[in-house]
Order: sequence, then C-alpha cells, then structure tokens
Amino acid sequence: MPSLSFILQSLFLILAVIFSFIWTQNPTLSSYNLQLTGLLVLLYFASKLFASRRHRLIDIESTIILITITLLLIFSTGGITSPLFFLLIFLLFALSLLFSPLQIAITSLSLSLVFALNLSSFDTTSLLNLIFLLLTTPLALLFGQKYLQVQKAQGKIKILETTLAHEQTNTLLFLSTSAKPDLFDALTNISHAISSNRLPHHLQRRLQETYSKLIKLYQSTNELKQEVANNASRDLD
Repeated sequence: MPSLSFILQSLFLILAVIFSFIWTQNPTLSSYNLQLTGLLVLLYFASKLFASRRHRLIDIESTIILITITLLLIFSTGGITSPLFFLLIFLLFALSLLFSPLQIAITSLSLSLVFALNLSSFDTTSLLNLIFLLLTTPLALLFGQKYLQVQKAQGKIKILETTLAHEQTNTLLFLSTSAKPDLFDALTNISHAISSNRLPHHLQRRLQETYSKLIKLYQSTNELKQEVANNASRDLD
C-alpha cells in the first residue's frame, strides 16, 4: 500500500500540472502570467534560502514551484507547439532523480492528457511532440534508476573505505602495542638464555636459529607497520 507521503507528493505533482493548465487557459488569469511567474521565482529562491531549517518539506515545495514555473512558460507560449516544449524533457529527467518511477509515470501521463486536451488540431508537430514526451518517460525512469544505483555503489565504496581505514588503524595498534613489544621481550629472553652458556650445545644451537628467525620477524613487523602507515596516508590524500 502506498505511503501517505507518496500519495501527497503524487497529488502535488498532478495539481501543479492542472493548476498551470487552468491558469493559462483562463483569459483573465493568463494576463497575469508574468506576475505569477515572478512571484514563483521569488518563492523558489526563498525556499532554497530556508532549506536548511525545513529541508525535507522545502525540497518538495521548491520542486513543485519549479514544475509550475516551467509549465506556465510552456502553456503561455503555445502549449504543445511551444518552442519551450523541450524543457519538459529536462524536467522529467530532473524529477526522475527526486521521485519514484511510478510518480514520474503519473506526472508524464498527466502532462500527456493535458496536452492532448489542449490540441486544437491533430497536426504533425503536435502529435510528434506528444509521442516524444511519452517516449522520453521510460528514458527518464531508466536514467533515474541508474543514478540511484551509482549513488548506492558509491555509498558501499565509502563504507568499504571506512572499514579498511578502521582495519589499518587496528593493525597499526596491534603492531605497536602488542606484536613488537612481545617479539622484543622474546628476543631479549632468548638472548639472555644463549649468553648464559648454561644450556646444552644442541639447545643453544636451536635457540640461536630461533633467535635469527625472530630477528627477521621483528624486522618484518617494522616493514609491515611502515607499509600500513603509507597506505593509510595515501587513502587520506
């Protein structure tokens, strides 16, 4: 079942289309197209100015205002034969980034119905523009879906980068506070045991071999620590 937010947003989109059409078709109201457009432009910038305080609601309001401005310009300059008709294509692509595919389909259908009602004669230009509007809708929907997929992929990459940075920090802490001190203590104890000359020769020989291997391991921890630190620095850059 659609949520209340989905229903309200869809209703606002439809009302924006209907309002723009009715306003421009009324001879009395249409004489104030310029004044209404100017007022809506002021409201749009005012909504952007106060967006930080009421971000979610203002976003919807500013979008509806932008839709209304675009439709007023198109309806008042010839409707479906308007030289500004191409703005609807950009509008649909922009809406596909903000609303769900079903809402975009509803908006496109509403526009198509309104323009179809406004057809004085089924001339070739009008029919082509109407068909072009309908064919653009699936492309806008596909564009919106691809954009969302890219955003999700970027979000996953950021999560992986954060996880990697966390693991690098843990590795550096382990090497600095646990691995190196423990290896150093082990090397010290083995060195004391070898230098005491109290152990049988074969045990001393094995301890010396172990001591040599631990020295190499200790040196490897230094190299690993430096490599992890360098990688972390490159990630920050």
